[in-house]
Amino acid sequence: DLALRRWASLDRASAAAWMAEHPVSSPVPAAALAHGWVTDDPAGLHAYLDDLPSGEWKHLVAKAAGEEALVADQPRITLELLNKIDGADPRRDELYEWAVTKWAIEEPAAAASWAAHLAETDSVRGERLLAGAAVGYANAAPEDAARWAVQALADSAALQTTVPTIVRVWAGREPDAAARWLETFPSSQMKNAALDELLSVWAFGDLAQAQAWKDTLADASTRERAGQVLTILKAQVEGDGPAPFAVP
Repeated sequence: DLALRRWASLDRASAAAWMAEHPVSSPVPAAALAHGWVTDDPAGLHAYLDDLPSGEWKHLVAKAAGEEALVADQPRITLELLNKIDGADPRRDELYEWAVTKWAIEEPAAAASWAAHLAETDSVRGERLLAGAAVGYANAAPEDAARWAVQALADSAALQTTVPTIVRVWAGREPDAAARWLETFPSSQMKNAALDELLSVWAFGDLAQAQAWKDTLADASTRERAGQVLTILKAQVEGDGPAPFAVP
């Protein structure tokens, strides 16, 4: 593997051609060959992958290069490389989600459109990627991201985890705005999870303000839960309680 990495740094074309003739079922040599390729010669990388027959070696090289592209803050290239992989792969799916989230931080509209298009043909994976785009979008415009997520992920399991995550991001910037938006939801497990995320951020930034908001809540069940969470968080803020908190 060290020899292959060295060979690739000196003459990647020869090393890649030799590996194409002697493919292996290990991610280590794939990573050795792909190291630096996505930044040094992306066109050559794509050409190599396109010429490889479908199989595990192509799968491993594309995934290794996709990981490097993601680390190099090139999420769109990551997605292009992952699209060359056939078959099921949990790690590939995880990289898809990370890439679309990172893309949405900079270009939320483009990332959301790409995920929505995929959802038309693959609803399960598409919904996960829509969720990832919404979380990335929240880093730029949390209120818009929250509204878009509710519309795009309506009645899906992905919504149950996406909304709390967006609320947590939002709470770090505008906890009072996130709180007002959260009040519009009917009582549900998702609302409880989002409430926990909101308060877990807000209490450590301004406990008094969070407690004041709790006292204004009209919904009795939400007010009661907020009180339970804040009691635990108050002890943590003051250094007298365990962490992390958990409210059933």
